[in-house]
Amino acid sequence: TKDYHPNTGASLNLFNLKITPNSTVFSLTAIAIVALFAYLAFQYLSLSAAPNLNLSSPKDNITVNSDSIEIIGQVDPDAVVTINMGKVNTNKDGNFKDVLKLASGQNTIEVVATNKFNKSRKIVRTVSFNP
Repeated sequence: TKDYHPNTGASLNLFNLKITPNSTVFSLTAIAIVALFAYLAFQYLSLSAAPNLNLSSPKDNITVNSDSIEIIGQVDPDAVVTINMGKVNTNKDGNFKDVLKLASGQNTIEVVATNKFNKSRKIVRTVSFNP
């Protein structure tokens, strides 16, 4: 190794690195392999997780004077949605809307999103109907 000396202007060369075509190919191949494994890990984690489920309506613990209520939400586009165990259609963006008939008194609304790996996410809302 060479040490830098301010009076002579000698350069510092601690590692004696030489850039050759072989070292360039090796470096680029190593970077590509690391990037591939990072991508595969990200895909695995995103596919094996429960799907996103957002419910914008109804709010929890509300009281209504109508015998039906609109259920509005969004899920991951490939997820299957059920409301109280009945399948609900979604559009290509994962948005869904359904109307649910309410019984007098307290009603429990269970919305479940399930992906193709059978991972699911559930939101439960309570709505009271007082005619």
